[in-house]
Amino acid sequence: MKYQYEPLGDEYQFQTFLKDLFNSIYKTNSFEEYGSRGHTQFGVDIYSPELKIAVQAKKKDINRAKKILLRELTSDLTSTTKLIEKFPHDINCVYFATTTSKFIEIQDACISYSLSKGRKIKFFSWPDIQEEISKFPSVRNKYFPALKENNLIDDNISSEIKDRLAHLEKLLLAQNATVLSKKKEYRNIPSCEILLPPVDLEAQKLLMVFILKTAAYQSFADVQYRKFICLLNFSHSFTQFSDGNSGPGFSIISGEVIFLGNCTRLVKMLQNNGEKFWHLFEQFQEDSAYNKINFRMELIPTEGLISYEFEIDGQTRFYNLRNVEPGPLDYEKLDSLNAVLPFIASTTKGAIHLIDLDKIKNYPAFTKFIYSSILEDAFKPSHLKVNINDFDDWDYYYPTPVAD
Repeated sequence: MKYQYEPLGDEYQFQTFLKDLFNSIYKTNSFEEYGSRGHTQFGVDIYSPELKIAVQAKKKDINRAKKILLRELTSDLTSTTKLIEKFPHDINCVYFATTTSKFIEIQDACISYSLSKGRKIKFFSWPDIQEEISKFPSVRNKYFPALKENNLIDDNISSEIKDRLAHLEKLLLAQNATVLSKKKEYRNIPSCEILLPPVDLEAQKLLMVFILKTAAYQSFADVQYRKFICLLNFSHSFTQFSDGNSGPGFSIISGEVIFLGNCTRLVKMLQNNGEKFWHLFEQFQEDSAYNKINFRMELIPTEGLISYEFEIDGQTRFYNLRNVEPGPLDYEKLDSLNAVLPFIASTTKGAIHLIDLDKIKNYPAFTKFIYSSILEDAFKPSHLKVNINDFDDWDYYYPTPVAD
């Protein structure tokens, strides 16, 4: 099955991922991360002394205008080609690897440089990278654990899936034909990543609880009561380190925007300014109001996508984070994001087979989500959108099938 892989959200993880991918592509273990931030890298992030191949990794926020991305990539490429001239080791080929789509302007610039300098430089865009990922299951499973191989190979089951996809395509076409003239404005669902350093289990728990409790306290200190649903995508190897080790971590998808922003700020502080982070930690240990908050967090039971509920009670000073077990699907609330998040977290082909397709014909977002899930056996957070004027009003951006 062919998947569309989402670009990795963290620049360090993207760099480590490329190291593993290139080792797989060239059947070697000679690719290694070269230096680190703060060191002189001469435009090289990954290098193989054996093959004399260098990689420059440019993780980009792709949710921006094409002209902005193109301008940044052009500047990055110019800088890279100048810096690699001073690299102290031989280079036969340079991969300019990015999380963006393929830009012919960058491709042409790479070709021109290769012809004029006699050193090959190749634009390695995300579509190019995706083609390679599918060839190496070990890399795919390590960095994209939510994408599982489809084991439903029985002819009868395959036939059932085809029938349901055909049914859904008809629904999508009918829904598309009756779209109301009033347009809504949607944006990407908010999310953040809780990346933990390679420390022992007790220290990991301490850091996790501190980040979540502190972010909740900063966001809701003056709130009487608040409750919201989010998705946690957990993995024991969520964080990849340059020495080959890995650590647990998770992304929080949806939830409350200010809270997620505070989580992200704390994580970045831990990664980039440990002294400031631990100073803040000590400050909160002496904060009487903070210490009166009782933070209860249920342990994450398994890897993968899980639905959780945050309950913030400012009157009793109890902050709870608990797992939400999906109940029967309420077909009257399929246009409510919070109502369907527990179902999204539990999505498998088995669960999808229980959906009564005739009851979702009035809900385009849910129809597109089900169609995508059956077709690709994966949930893509980047396709999940929310109405800027109503957080609970959602859409799932997926190409509508075209009628024959």
